[in-house]
Amino acid sequence: KNCFLYIKRIVILRGMVIKVCRILFCTNTTMKTSNFLLALFGFATLTSCSILSKKDLTNTTWVYVDNDWTYEIHFMKNGALTTTHPNDKTVGNDTWEQKKASVYFYFNDRYSIYEAQRKGKRMMIGTGKNQSDSWAFTMTKK
Repeated sequence: KNCFLYIKRIVILRGMVIKVCRILFCTNTTMKTSNFLLALFGFATLTSCSILSKKDLTNTTWVYVDNDWTYEIHFMKNGALTTTHPNDKTVGNDTWEQKKASVYFYFNDRYSIYEAQRKGKRMMIGTGKNQSDSWAFTMTKK
């Protein structure tokens, strides 16, 4: 038996979420590449599915707004983060992570912690907090 693992992505919910399914395809004979697609539909077994966020924030810039500040945040690869916040004096210790539609970012070695929820392709709404305060904010994609 020859088996091939094929991952198929199906976009759902207005492009914000994708359903990722792992499908295992097996045949009793050797397949040529040109016959692969034809053979896929006859010998497929669904092995697992999961829901993932489609829109990775890597290399995107967002405009952050709260009651006191407006500045830009750039989400870089490997969880790095840069900002135009005028009080950011410790460049290099700001990070971010994304879990499905939730986005978390941290300033000054996690002194300030932010949690946001994606609201469509171009908007996030969230809350920030530090040791002495908490606040609401919005972000729009630039």
